[in-house]
Amino acid sequence: MEKPNWKPSAKPSEKTSKIPSALKNMSGVIVDELVGVQKTINKIPSALKEVLSPGKVRTFFEKVFGKQNKVSSFLSLVTSTLAEKFEFLNKVKMPWDEFENQLKTAAEKVSQLPFNLKEFIVAHRALGYGRYKENSKEALMAAMRKGEKQIEIDLRRGIDGKIYLAHDSIKNVQNPQKHFTSLAEALKTIAEDENQDVVIFFDIKEKGIVDEMDKMIEGIDKKFKSKEYIPIAEKHFVMGFNFKTLKLAKKLRKNRPLIFCYIPVHSLKGFAEFIKRLGQRKMMGICKVIDKFSGGHLAEDLSKTCVTVDGEKLDETNEMGDTFLGIFTELPSDEILKTVNYICVPAILAGAELVKKAHNKGVNVAVWGASESHIQKMIVEVGADLVISDKPDIDV
Repeated sequence: MEKPNWKPSAKPSEKTSKIPSALKNMSGVIVDELVGVQKTINKIPSALKEVLSPGKVRTFFEKVFGKQNKVSSFLSLVTSTLAEKFEFLNKVKMPWDEFENQLKTAAEKVSQLPFNLKEFIVAHRALGYGRYKENSKEALMAAMRKGEKQIEIDLRRGIDGKIYLAHDSIKNVQNPQKHFTSLAEALKTIAEDENQDVVIFFDIKEKGIVDEMDKMIEGIDKKFKSKEYIPIAEKHFVMGFNFKTLKLAKKLRKNRPLIFCYIPVHSLKGFAEFIKRLGQRKMMGICKVIDKFSGGHLAEDLSKTCVTVDGEKLDETNEMGDTFLGIFTELPSDEILKTVNYICVPAILAGAELVKKAHNKGVNVAVWGASESHIQKMIVEVGADLVISDKPDIDV
């Protein structure tokens, strides 16, 4: 990970000149702590940085620590971290006002950097702040109008053979063009919008979509080519549960960033073994009972899903299913980690330990399912690199 290209100077005041030399480095330690936060920021892919407009929103630290009394909030959080890590308050004999002044100097330098919390957030299913129908043209337009810079959409194939924006299977839906936004229309909507400088996350839900999607992107980029136009081919991710789909995406476009989605159960002891022994048919039976009360369609969805546990398919799994679901007790295999740029897991199952293990393997971590203050927790406490949220409005 590259280090920040800035080095705050920490010049001690007249008071600090009388402090023992061992303590004169306090400002340096404080800055090191802040650099640790900055390293998280630096994990954002260059493809994202290039199309962001930092000036449109408040700075990163204002967003993380709130609008009111921002310096005090920032000082409070970082000071508590330092106090716990270095036991400053117990071991260092130093006037509090001097300690606060040094920390404030470092904080102000960092807060002036052109980064913001928006860079970490992806609007899930193009929800447009959750006020519009998911995966729709209206949601796409609303998300761009509201200033979203990363937008995720799901892709499925309809009964007419065309690709549509849809999370669940639509193979049994008659006249899908009346109910769903086609990929062709979505690409045109993005290309035509004045806020066209967005990064698109294409969540591929079925096989046989990536190659056709690429041809459509190539066509739309050629049609709208101009000095101001940013080609969609150069600013999108491909993500999904099916590793074969991601490998194909890599083959078709070598430098395209990839995200592998899965369900981590390292914190749920015995869960993976339980799923293996239970099997898919019994799980479907349980889902049928749930569906009776909820009015949902879990059992139907599961019948069309290829389920794997640590890379092994369940005995009765539908290998040709429309949907793929990977469950792993640890990180995915090294083959997967060496191919993709990110892993993506549910926020409720994400933790600092999992993120640390992934980072040690050179892979970033995205989470989905966090909203509002939980977004801040995922970034600041858990260390996630991206948050895919149904409610990307992060005003606090």
